[in-house]
Amino acid sequence: MTLVLLFSCTPDEEAAPVTELPFFFVASLNGQLTGFAEGSTQGTSYGNNVFDSIAAPGPDSFHVYEGTRIFEILTDPRGSVTVSLVGIFDHQPGAEERAAMFSTGVKPFAFSDSTGQGGAAVHFTDGNGISWSTENHAQTDTSFRIELFTPLADPAATAVFQARFSCKLFNAGGDSMLLETGSVRGKILKP
Repeated sequence: MTLVLLFSCTPDEEAAPVTELPFFFVASLNGQLTGFAEGSTQGTSYGNNVFDSIAAPGPDSFHVYEGTRIFEILTDPRGSVTVSLVGIFDHQPGAEERAAMFSTGVKPFAFSDSTGQGGAAVHFTDGNGISWSTENHAQTDTSFRIELFTPLADPAATAVFQARFSCKLFNAGGDSMLLETGSVRGKILKP
């Protein structure tokens, strides 16, 4: 079975990529279409609710990551993507505060420096195991918009979210990669 993801975007377009698969990531990375989708025959796996709480840069500053992870380990193109929202709190946040991080609309990109700016974060690991992130460098001429946030009556999941974004990804050495027309749909588990 071949996975075909079709999409078209203009800056003001509300529609997201078309796919029959429930949870996915698709984007153009340096001009090459890349995508992972749960349930595809590629062997793609799907991880709900990437949650991490880091006491950084000190014990009274908590960086909380809430989002989703989709990864492909069996066939080319191997790799993974994690799309999260980063909340910065002066205390360990509770479930309601973490859930409140998600709402539809435009979000800034988070930046991991002393300013502690919360917002969206995109992390991509390519088939060579090289990590790329929006948090490694300031973003310019980029966008991130949550288009869909649907609460679920599910004992394990809080909601399904879908976002569309364009950004620059940087590795630890400062090299960059352009991610355009990105879209992701994933679940957020109950905090």
